[in-house]
Amino acid sequence: MRIDISDNLRHFFTRYNEERRLSLWQALLDELVSIKVQAQFVESDEQLNAVKHKFKGICRYLAIEFDMQMAQIISAEQLLDVVGHIYEQVVAIKDEL
Repeated sequence: MRIDISDNLRHFFTRYNEERRLSLWQALLDELVSIKVQAQFVESDEQLNAVKHKFKGICRYLAIEFDMQMAQIISAEQLLDVVGHIYEQVVAIKDEL
């Protein structure tokens, strides 16, 4: 599942001054890494749903509509793939901050 959120990310970060943008960018990366680590250890549907919920919260904070795609994620591997893709896009915009 590949979704381009780079425009959403740019829009989100433009609301803040440069110093704040960099700290928010780092916090976002840290949260995505945390989700990736948690997803690697998912052993039940309940755990998967908890990690998905955390990821969904991040998406909402960034004003990214992701509900339909989130419903399609039924395994930790799928969640890891999506979070990894989002992580790559966050890394890619650093020079624009």
